[in-house]
Amino acid sequence: MPQDSLSYSEWANEDEKQAYLDATSLLRKSLPDKKWLYEDEKKAFLEAVKFVADSTRSPEQLLRDGIGHLVGNKSDSICFIETTNSPEDALVGDEPSCFVSCSTSPVSVGDFLGILPGYLRYQNFQDTQTSIPGVCDVWLDTSGFIAPLNRMKIATSSEDANIALCWEAVNEKGGNFCDYWRVRVHARRSILPMEPFVRDNFCRKGTEADRGGGEHGARGVWRTGSEK
Repeated sequence: MPQDSLSYSEWANEDEKQAYLDATSLLRKSLPDKKWLYEDEKKAFLEAVKFVADSTRSPEQLLRDGIGHLVGNKSDSICFIETTNSPEDALVGDEPSCFVSCSTSPVSVGDFLGILPGYLRYQNFQDTQTSIPGVCDVWLDTSGFIAPLNRMKIATSSEDANIALCWEAVNEKGGNFCDYWRVRVHARRSILPMEPFVRDNFCRKGTEADRGGGEHGARGVWRTGSEK
Protein backbone atom coordinates (compact mmCIF):
# COMPACT_ATOMS: atom_id res chain seq x y z
CA MET A 1 0.00 0.00 0.00
CA PRO A 2 1.31 3.52 -0.70
CA GLN A 3 3.14 4.83 2.38
CA ASP A 4 1.73 8.36 2.02
CA SER A 5 -1.91 7.44 1.55
CA LEU A 6 -4.69 5.36 3.06
CA SER A 7 -6.62 5.18 -0.20
CA TYR A 8 -6.34 2.06 -2.33
CA SER A 9 -7.22 4.21 -5.36
CA GLU A 10 -3.63 5.50 -5.46
CA TRP A 11 -1.96 2.15 -6.13
CA ALA A 12 0.56 2.52 -8.94
CA ASN A 13 0.51 -1.17 -9.86
CA GLU A 14 -2.95 -2.53 -10.72
CA ASP A 15 -1.92 -6.18 -10.18
CA GLU A 16 -0.61 -5.37 -6.70
CA LYS A 17 -3.76 -3.42 -5.94
CA GLN A 18 -6.00 -6.31 -7.05
CA ALA A 19 -4.04 -8.85 -4.99
CA TYR A 20 -4.50 -6.65 -1.93
CA LEU A 21 -8.22 -6.22 -2.57
CA ASP A 22 -8.65 -9.97 -3.07
CA ALA A 23 -7.03 -10.64 0.30
CA THR A 24 -9.21 -7.99 1.94
CA SER A 25 -12.29 -9.52 0.32
CA LEU A 26 -11.49 -12.89 1.89
CA LEU A 27 -11.22 -11.26 5.30
CA ARG A 28 -14.53 -9.47 4.78
CA LYS A 29 -16.25 -12.73 3.81
CA SER A 30 -15.23 -14.22 7.17
CA LEU A 31 -17.44 -11.64 8.91
CA PRO A 32 -21.13 -12.48 9.40
CA ASP A 33 -23.71 -10.67 7.27
CA LYS A 34 -25.70 -9.71 10.33
CA LYS A 35 -24.17 -7.95 13.33
CA TRP A 36 -26.53 -9.06 16.13
CA LEU A 37 -27.39 -12.69 16.81
CA TYR A 38 -30.88 -11.87 18.10
CA GLU A 39 -33.08 -9.01 16.96
CA ASP A 40 -34.75 -8.69 20.38
CA GLU A 41 -31.35 -8.15 22.04
CA LYS A 42 -30.46 -5.54 19.43
CA LYS A 43 -33.74 -3.74 20.03
CA ALA A 44 -33.26 -3.86 23.80
CA PHE A 45 -29.75 -2.41 23.48
CA LEU A 46 -30.82 0.43 21.16
CA GLU A 47 -33.67 1.33 23.50
CA ALA A 48 -31.57 1.17 26.67
CA VAL A 49 -28.20 2.59 25.59
CA LYS A 50 -27.39 5.80 23.74
CA PHE A 51 -23.67 5.50 23.09
CA VAL A 52 -21.83 8.05 20.95
CA ALA A 53 -20.46 6.40 17.80
CA ASP A 54 -16.69 6.24 17.33
CA SER A 55 -16.76 5.51 13.59
CA THR A 56 -18.94 5.72 10.51
CA ARG A 57 -16.78 3.41 8.38
CA SER A 58 -18.04 0.08 7.09
CA PRO A 59 -16.05 -3.13 7.62
CA GLU A 60 -14.98 -2.98 3.96
CA GLN A 61 -13.60 0.53 4.39
CA LEU A 62 -11.83 -0.35 7.62
CA LEU A 63 -10.18 -3.46 6.19
CA ARG A 64 -9.23 -1.62 3.01
CA ASP A 65 -7.85 1.59 4.47
CA GLY A 66 -6.74 0.65 7.97
CA ILE A 67 -6.87 3.03 10.93
CA GLY A 68 -4.51 5.90 10.18
CA HIS A 69 -1.11 7.01 8.92
CA LEU A 70 0.62 6.08 12.19
CA VAL A 71 -0.91 2.61 12.41
CA GLY A 72 0.10 -0.13 9.99
CA ASN A 73 -2.62 -2.15 8.28
CA LYS A 74 -1.59 -5.81 8.42
CA SER A 75 -5.09 -7.22 7.93
CA ASP A 76 -4.08 -8.75 4.58
CA SER A 77 -1.23 -10.82 6.07
CA ILE A 78 -3.11 -13.02 8.56
CA CYS A 79 -2.83 -16.79 8.15
CA PHE A 80 -2.87 -20.10 10.06
CA ILE A 81 0.08 -21.98 11.50
CA GLU A 82 -0.16 -25.50 12.92
CA THR A 83 0.98 -25.96 16.50
CA THR A 84 1.09 -28.81 19.01
CA ASN A 85 -0.89 -28.54 22.22
CA SER A 86 0.95 -29.20 25.44
CA PRO A 87 -1.03 -29.96 28.62
CA GLU A 88 -0.42 -26.52 30.09
CA ASP A 89 -1.47 -24.67 26.96
CA ALA A 90 -4.89 -23.02 26.89
CA LEU A 91 -5.88 -23.19 23.25
CA VAL A 92 -9.33 -23.01 21.75
CA GLY A 93 -10.32 -26.67 21.52
CA ASP A 94 -8.76 -29.78 22.98
CA GLU A 95 -7.07 -31.20 19.90
CA PRO A 96 -3.49 -32.50 20.31
CA SER A 97 -2.57 -30.18 17.44
CA CYS A 98 -4.45 -27.26 15.99
CA PHE A 99 -4.13 -24.16 13.86
CA VAL A 100 -3.56 -20.76 15.43
CA SER A 101 -3.40 -17.34 13.80
CA CYS A 102 -0.28 -15.38 12.96
CA SER A 103 1.04 -12.89 10.41
CA THR A 104 3.23 -13.59 7.40
CA SER A 105 4.96 -10.22 7.84
CA PRO A 106 6.51 -8.38 10.81
CA VAL A 107 3.99 -6.61 13.03
CA SER A 108 4.70 -3.42 14.99
CA VAL A 109 3.04 -2.31 18.20
CA GLY A 110 -0.40 -0.83 17.46
CA ASP A 111 -0.72 -2.36 13.98
CA PHE A 112 -4.28 -3.11 12.87
CA LEU A 113 -4.77 -6.84 12.22
CA GLY A 114 -8.44 -7.05 11.33
CA ILE A 115 -11.94 -7.38 12.77
CA LEU A 116 -12.79 -10.29 15.06
CA PRO A 117 -15.70 -12.30 13.53
CA GLY A 118 -18.63 -13.02 15.81
CA TYR A 119 -22.22 -12.16 16.69
CA LEU A 120 -23.12 -9.31 19.02
CA ARG A 121 -25.05 -10.19 22.15
CA TYR A 122 -26.63 -7.96 24.81
CA GLN A 123 -26.75 -9.12 28.43
CA ASN A 124 -27.15 -12.87 29.14
CA PHE A 125 -23.35 -13.18 29.15
CA GLN A 126 -21.99 -16.72 28.74
CA ASP A 127 -18.67 -17.28 30.50
CA THR A 128 -16.83 -19.32 27.89
CA GLN A 129 -13.53 -19.12 26.00
CA THR A 130 -15.37 -17.90 22.90
CA SER A 131 -17.18 -15.02 24.64
CA ILE A 132 -15.52 -11.60 24.45
CA PRO A 133 -16.84 -9.18 27.11
CA GLY A 134 -17.39 -5.61 26.06
CA VAL A 135 -19.00 -2.47 27.44
CA CYS A 136 -22.61 -1.60 28.31
CA ASP A 137 -23.41 -5.33 28.79
CA VAL A 138 -22.56 -6.00 25.12
CA TRP A 139 -20.41 -9.03 24.31
CA LEU A 140 -19.23 -10.89 21.23
CA ASP A 141 -20.09 -14.55 20.67
CA THR A 142 -17.34 -16.02 18.48
CA SER A 143 -18.40 -19.66 18.80
CA GLY A 144 -18.76 -21.43 15.46
CA PHE A 145 -16.43 -19.04 13.62
CA ILE A 146 -13.21 -20.54 12.22
CA ALA A 147 -11.59 -17.52 10.56
CA PRO A 148 -7.87 -17.02 11.33
CA LEU A 149 -8.49 -14.37 13.99
CA ASN A 150 -10.87 -16.71 15.79
CA ARG A 151 -7.97 -19.12 16.27
CA MET A 152 -5.77 -16.93 18.44
CA LYS A 153 -3.90 -18.70 21.20
CA ILE A 154 -5.24 -17.93 24.68
CA ALA A 155 -2.69 -16.74 27.20
CA THR A 156 -1.84 -18.96 30.14
CA SER A 157 -1.19 -17.57 33.61
CA SER A 158 2.55 -17.57 32.88
CA GLU A 159 2.54 -15.65 29.59
CA ASP A 160 1.53 -12.25 28.32
CA ALA A 161 -0.81 -11.58 25.43
CA ASN A 162 0.61 -9.89 22.32
CA ILE A 163 -2.86 -8.94 21.03
CA ALA A 164 -5.34 -6.29 22.23
CA LEU A 165 -9.05 -6.39 21.36
CA CYS A 166 -10.60 -2.95 20.87
CA TRP A 167 -14.35 -2.33 20.98
CA GLU A 168 -15.54 0.32 18.55
CA ALA A 169 -19.03 1.90 18.49
CA VAL A 170 -20.24 2.22 14.88
CA ASN A 171 -22.98 4.04 12.99
CA GLU A 172 -22.37 3.66 9.25
CA LYS A 173 -25.21 6.06 8.44
CA GLY A 174 -23.46 8.94 10.17
CA GLY A 175 -25.79 9.22 13.17
CA ASN A 176 -24.57 10.39 16.56
CA PHE A 177 -25.28 7.15 18.42
CA CYS A 178 -23.94 3.70 17.64
CA ASP A 179 -26.23 0.98 16.31
CA TYR A 180 -23.68 -1.80 16.54
CA TRP A 181 -20.21 -2.58 17.86
CA ARG A 182 -17.22 -4.33 16.35
CA VAL A 183 -14.00 -5.68 17.85
CA ARG A 184 -10.81 -4.50 16.20
CA VAL A 185 -7.66 -6.57 16.64
CA HIS A 186 -4.39 -4.71 17.31
CA ALA A 187 -0.84 -5.67 18.25
CA ARG A 188 0.21 -4.92 21.81
CA ARG A 189 3.87 -5.32 20.93
CA SER A 190 6.11 -6.21 18.01
CA ILE A 191 5.34 -9.68 16.64
CA LEU A 192 7.62 -11.73 14.41
CA PRO A 193 6.41 -13.39 11.20
CA MET A 194 4.70 -16.73 11.96
CA GLU A 195 4.71 -15.99 15.71
CA PRO A 196 1.30 -17.06 17.11
CA PHE A 197 -1.14 -14.37 18.16
CA VAL A 198 -1.99 -14.59 21.87
CA ARG A 199 -5.00 -12.91 23.45
CA ASP A 200 -6.05 -12.67 27.09
CA ASN A 201 -8.16 -15.35 28.76
CA PHE A 202 -11.54 -13.80 29.59
CA CYS A 203 -13.13 -16.98 30.90
CA ARG A 204 -13.34 -17.01 34.70
CA LYS A 205 -14.08 -20.71 34.95
CA GLY A 206 -11.01 -22.45 36.30
CA THR A 207 -8.87 -19.31 36.03
CA GLU A 208 -8.02 -16.27 38.11
CA ALA A 209 -8.80 -13.95 35.21
CA ASP A 210 -10.89 -10.92 36.10
CA ARG A 211 -13.25 -9.69 33.41
CA GLY A 212 -13.39 -6.35 35.19
CA GLY A 213 -15.85 -3.76 34.01
CA GLY A 214 -16.31 -0.08 33.33
CA GLU A 215 -14.95 1.58 30.21
CA HIS A 216 -12.39 -1.10 29.38
CA GLY A 217 -14.78 -3.97 30.05
CA ALA A 218 -12.03 -6.54 30.58
CA ARG A 219 -8.31 -7.12 30.75
CA GLY A 220 -7.06 -6.88 27.18
CA VAL A 221 -10.31 -5.37 25.88
CA TRP A 222 -10.40 -1.65 25.25
CA ARG A 223 -12.63 1.14 24.00
CA THR A 224 -11.33 3.02 20.99
CA GLY A 225 -11.29 6.78 20.70
CA SER A 226 -13.48 8.63 18.24
CA GLU A 227 -12.20 8.67 14.67
CA LYS A 228 -15.17 10.36 13.01
